[in-house]
Amino acid sequence: LHSVWDAASADDTGSLWGSLSDEMPLLAEASPREFLDAVEADLDQKNPLLVTLFQDEDSDTLFGASSPHTGLLWALETLCWSPEHFRRAAEALARLASLDPGGKLSNRPAQSFVNVLRGWVRQSGATTAEKLDLLAALTESMPDTVWPLLVDLLPESHGFSTPPHGPTYRDWASETTSVLMSDWAHFAKGVLKLAIGLAPSDPSKWAQLVDRYEQLPPHDRSELLQAIKDDAALSAWSSDGSHVLWQTLDEKIRRHEEFSETDWAMSPDDLAKLMSLAEVIASDSDPRRHIGLFEWRMHYRRMKYGDEGFEEALGQAQVAALTEVVSQGIDALRLLTLAVKNTQ
Repeated sequence: LHSVWDAASADDTGSLWGSLSDEMPLLAEASPREFLDAVEADLDQKNPLLVTLFQDEDSDTLFGASSPHTGLLWALETLCWSPEHFRRAAEALARLASLDPGGKLSNRPAQSFVNVLRGWVRQSGATTAEKLDLLAALTESMPDTVWPLLVDLLPESHGFSTPPHGPTYRDWASETTSVLMSDWAHFAKGVLKLAIGLAPSDPSKWAQLVDRYEQLPPHDRSELLQAIKDDAALSAWSSDGSHVLWQTLDEKIRRHEEFSETDWAMSPDDLAKLMSLAEVIASDSDPRRHIGLFEWRMHYRRMKYGDEGFEEALGQAQVAALTEVVSQGIDALRLLTLAVKNTQ
């Protein structure tokens, strides 16, 4: 099969690569090393031919979009089941993710990468240590590409994963998809550590991590909040950047306070920690810190609509906030007005 991959690589239109799409998983399974050699050699080029396989941006047929890149992804997913070939195949998926032009299909290189590396289910031939080792290497070599992948690999409340394409003839696939809780916890901690290492000086990245806060184990939550506080003390964040993080914290606090009696609500101790961080992040001169007083789901401290004295307390707080904002000038009032969403 070496001659097949040589011929595909020699066709500068990429058409031969595309014509092999349907059979690519089987061909890769038959000659994994030769296939990976050809993929890596192409990805090393200034203009990789494999990018031409992504043809679903404008594709529209009677049965929906289609694109030959799916065969390439299934081939690499298949090889990820092999302990021997996992790293090369997964790294190729990450490199394709950095080149993906986007399209109508949900079958993307980034999603394939996340599926084979998930820590709570076994969907590749790699150990937890091997997955973390690959992620650490990619964090160094392609941090912008790996960032959203790390976020997707963090614990989530309703995790769902599509099983990757598996081998047809090889006995690479595991007999079970289960993983030990200790392995899952170790993986999640390792992913969070790598993400924290990429987040400094970028409050929008901290906001994405805060969004996963309640799904993290208690010790990891504390580690995340401390890292944010340390960065806030050292970095000169822009006012807009600080607001993005503050708003994420504020919305999370308000939601869990409003539904405090539900099983999924965070404990008062966790909420107090988030409030403490929000106070550190908030700027006294930023009028947008008052948005919770004016949105449709209005919120004032730990009171909510229907509580005794809520409307009176809210009205007083609104007057005080507007008085303060107006004193800052018309630009401050405009900034608050534009920031408030879902008003009645």
